[in-house]
Amino acid sequence: MPVTTERDFEAAIEDWLLDHAGYEKADNSQFDAALALDTKTLLAFIKQTQPDTWDKLSASYGGSVEKSVVKRIAAECDSRGLLDVVRNGVRDRGQTIHLAYFKPATGLNPETENHYQQNCLTVMRQVYYDLDSKNSIDMLLSLNGLPIATVELKNAFTGQRSINAIRQYLKDRVPS
Repeated sequence: MPVTTERDFEAAIEDWLLDHAGYEKADNSQFDAALALDTKTLLAFIKQTQPDTWDKLSASYGGSVEKSVVKRIAAECDSRGLLDVVRNGVRDRGQTIHLAYFKPATGLNPETENHYQQNCLTVMRQVYYDLDSKNSIDMLLSLNGLPIATVELKNAFTGQRSINAIRQYLKDRVPS
């Protein structure tokens, strides 16, 4: 009987999310550990769904628009919490930046439905969240570049149990 590795389990979960749940694969190099954001996906979502807002922010910030916007969003996540930022967006330079669009109650407004369809769910594997220690999370699930859930897998065939994952979260992961 072949031993299933943790990496095989990661791949199986990733494949299922890609094939059946509408996720897209994101490369772990896109994750900015200092800001705790997938900046590439986040910026692409904002530019695609809110071009007028992006143009106004670009006019205001100039060449530093991308760096300034992601730093602003990260600061708002830190101060207000991720859930509030996802629900209510971020105000910056007089503009509201929406970070997610929720399913409309009816299909009567095509624009609202279109915005909802443009949400981008991503799965990222082996995400280095702490550059000093080189610690990584097995999997990161994100909505429009915002980290929503992490997954730490364990392999019973190699003697690992769920308690090992709990210990990792309690001792090795510094919430920020």
